[in-house]
Amino acid sequence: MTKWAFLFPGQGSQQVGMGRDIKSNFRIAADTFAEADDALNMHLSTLCFEGPEGDLKLTENTQPAILTVSIAVMRVLSSETGIKPAIAAGHSLGEYSALVTSGALCFADAVRTVKLRGRFMQEAVPVGIGAMAAILGLEPEMVEKICAESAEGQVVSPANFNCPGQIVISGHTEAVQRASQKALDAGAKNAVALAVSAPFHCSLMKPAADRLSEALAPVPIHPLDIPVISNFAADYYPSPDNVKEILTKQVYNPVRWQASMQRMLDSGIDRFLELGPGRVLSGLLKKLNKEETEAVIAHEMSHIKNYDILVSSIAAVLLGTIIILSDIIRRSLLYRPGMRRSSGGKGGIALIIAAIFVSIAAPFAAMMINFAVSRQREYMADAQAVLLTRWPQGLIAALEKIREDSGSYKQEDYSSSAEHMYFTSPSFLRKNIVFSTHPPLEKRIERIKKSVY
Repeated sequence: MTKWAFLFPGQGSQQVGMGRDIKSNFRIAADTFAEADDALNMHLSTLCFEGPEGDLKLTENTQPAILTVSIAVMRVLSSETGIKPAIAAGHSLGEYSALVTSGALCFADAVRTVKLRGRFMQEAVPVGIGAMAAILGLEPEMVEKICAESAEGQVVSPANFNCPGQIVISGHTEAVQRASQKALDAGAKNAVALAVSAPFHCSLMKPAADRLSEALAPVPIHPLDIPVISNFAADYYPSPDNVKEILTKQVYNPVRWQASMQRMLDSGIDRFLELGPGRVLSGLLKKLNKEETEAVIAHEMSHIKNYDILVSSIAAVLLGTIIILSDIIRRSLLYRPGMRRSSGGKGGIALIIAAIFVSIAAPFAAMMINFAVSRQREYMADAQAVLLTRWPQGLIAALEKIREDSGSYKQEDYSSSAEHMYFTSPSFLRKNIVFSTHPPLEKRIERIKKSVY
């Protein structure tokens, strides 16, 4: 039986317009946004759909906004397809979405809590005092050593262990800058300063964690219906009694995302679904399992060839026939010394039939060749866009049903914005790249029902 994992994104995935089309097409999504508006006593839905972007980027608004979109998508997916996760996890803020999915937190409590969480985190360190940077191409041990050497009485430490070769550091601005330069000197591929408003997931966030602990105190925690992996421990929540403590520690400790995903893989998860705005987590997971992903792409691409070879062979036969008949027609139309050109009888009729065949077959042959070439390109692009982690046999059969998943929720005019549902296996994709046709969401759901069970 297929084991699904739900993944939920964290801060940084937000964009103006997120959630608008799914809210317009599904009552359960509209109800989710209304519930968030009521819980916060503000028009959070309007902020998601219309902005302004500056207000949406404020941490205390970003966090409840992303949580709301993620839960709206999860509820639509669950109600329309019946897919249930075996495990859930979220990156930093996304862990609250995972806990709501598991039943440990009710949605209204979660959305109020993350708004406070965002405010506490922003207020913990004055703007400009802290910074974050992504270090690319170094091992975790080396990054930890560099941070220790660069502190010089300040704070700088790993904040996110995202995937192999990508570690985010956080702390005082000067210390982060020193560590970034040391990382480059040590052979890092790059050290990229991140546009963030505060140094998240380091000890500078301890005041925010203390305030969050107080805010969580009256929030009821329910039994978890499905296992949730915590960022802090990179392991399952042991019991509901540990939820508040772990959420508090998460604020000032690093996000161990790579270890969390490896824990899922080791648990036998077959397919991962990233639910919410963006597709950052799918990209990180692909990097975690890059070698296997590339091997599966190569293996599954071979299944495409049988069908495409048939199409190409038919096109080749048509072309060969066209060339032969064209040559016969050419010869018959040429005057040769001592020969009389046939213009009637069976020979004339044959030439007319040959000419008609050529005029009809030539466009079809061209179309078939173009189809075979474009088909290869589309499937390769789709296979590379889809995370193929531990994909079972039958990838191509599934892709044939749902390979147009970048389409809109409505058949009519639509401007895509990469959001909502990003299936890493299989692809209930909201891509923004590849493909030109836009089937409605309901049809895509039917395709999933037929292809994933």
